[in-house]
This record gives sequence, C-alpha cells and structure tokens, in this order.
Amino acid sequence: MRIAISRVVLFFTGLALLLAALVSALAVPAGAAPSMLITEVPSSEPATRTPLPPPPPPPADTATSIPVDTATSIPVDTAVTTNTPVPTATTSSGGGGSSRKSTPVPTSTPTETPTPTETLTPVPQFADPAITKSANISNAQVGDTVEFTLTATNRGNIPASNVVIEDTLPSFLALEGVSATRGDVSVNGATIRVTIGDLAPGEVVTVTITARVVSSAAPPNNSNIATIASSDATDDPSNNSSAVSLNVDQPPPAILPNTGDPEGGASIPVLVVIGIGLIAASLITRRRRV
Repeated sequence: MRIAISRVVLFFTGLALLLAALVSALAVPAGAAPSMLITEVPSSEPATRTPLPPPPPPPADTATSIPVDTATSIPVDTAVTTNTPVPTATTSSGGGGSSRKSTPVPTSTPTETPTPTETLTPVPQFADPAITKSANISNAQVGDTVEFTLTATNRGNIPASNVVIEDTLPSFLALEGVSATRGDVSVNGATIRVTIGDLAPGEVVTVTITARVVSSAAPPNNSNIATIASSDATDDPSNNSSAVSLNVDQPPPAILPNTGDPEGGASIPVLVVIGIGLIAASLITRRRRV
C-alpha cells in the first residue's frame, strides 16, 4: 500500500513538473522583439495658400547729383593799393596878383597779406598689453586631457615693460605640461607664471597649458582665468584677463555583467528533466512490485 502511494505521488509530481515546464515554455516568447516607440503625429489640414500682393512698381529713374571737385583758393601775397595824397601846385589869379595852391595826388603803397601755417597734432604714445584664452574642448569627463592656449599681445604703439602672465588652475584640473614661445616659465603649485619682459607693439607670445580633469565641476566653479600685467601707466585694465569655462560631466555608471537568465530559458529544461525522472521512477517501482 505504501509503495502504491509513493508511486502515485512520484507520477503526479513528475506530471506537474512537466505541465509547469509546458506553461513556462508557452509563456516565454519565441524571440524577444525589440521595444518599439510609437509616436502619434497629429494630422493637420493642408495649409491654405494666400495670394501674394503684386510687386511694387520699379522706382523711376531720378537724377543723382555727383559732387564735383571745386577749386580751392590759396592765399598768396597780394599788393594792395593805398592812395596817399601828394601835394601839387595850382595857380590862381586875383586882383592883387597870383597865388599857388597844393592839390593832393594819390600814390600806390603795397601791403602784405599773411599766409596761414599748418598746425600738427601730436599722436599719443601708449602701451597696452592684452591677453586672450581658449580651450580645445568645452565639455569633458573625468580623466580627459584639456589643452589651453594663452595669447598675449601689445595693442599700443610703444613697447610694454615688465610684462608677466599668470594662470592658476582650479582644483578640478591637474597640470601636465606648459610651454611658451618666449619668456621664462615657472610653476608654483597650481600657479603658472611666464615672465616676458618687454613686449613690442604688435608682438604676440603664445603659452600652451596641458591639464587633466580629475573631478567634476559645475558652474560657477568650472572656469579658469589667465591674467597679464605690466608696469605701464597707459595699460588698459579691461583686456588684462580672460576666462574659459569647462563643463565636466559626471562619469557614466558602471554596467555589471548579466549573470542570470531574465527570460527563464535555463529553468524549463531543468523542470522537464526532473519531471521525466519522477515519472520514470514511479514506473520502475510499479514493475518491481509486479
């Protein structure tokens, strides 16, 4: 009696496992189709064509006056005639005898007219060192390398004296290298200093800084400023600094490998094998009893 109960239990357990495997197989789709995003596009009636107004009539030809060079008179020395009376003798007769009277005669006296002289306006002398800064990228991630370019020039008309460039890197950048086309380069911690000295009018000095991004940064703490200074009193302070902002994104999250089977494909064969094993065990037990 106990053997019969055991055989029945094994048979129905195996059958239940087979049914569970069949249900799981039917529930799992044959191939996972990629998800599809369906976006409804609202339909709109066709646009009604509006007639355009007729083009305006072409403008009538009008006479345009063209300025013509006119002669400019240049003052020159001219002679001005001034009448100066000169006495002349006039004879008149009377009852008692004749008398002589003097009549003035005009004479010419030249007068000189002064010639105007040209006045020269002196050109102001000044020195104006200026700096601009740029970067090869505007967005970066932690671990990226950034290259900054500093360009110094003198916008004045006389040499600038004691010119110095400074650039202090922010905490999210680590210095990897610096070079300059002219001047002495020194580094103190995160501060870079380039001593140029005299800078001629129109001369250009370029400084290249290479840095590595070591942490994330967000506005307003993501800018890097370079400055230029000199000993000239005529220097314009409005162009003595230049800043560059760098957007540092957060690194993407690490993707762990998938060690399981989300679709349950590996569990179905296991259920089939266990179910067949239980049914076979029940049949073997029945034969032994017979």
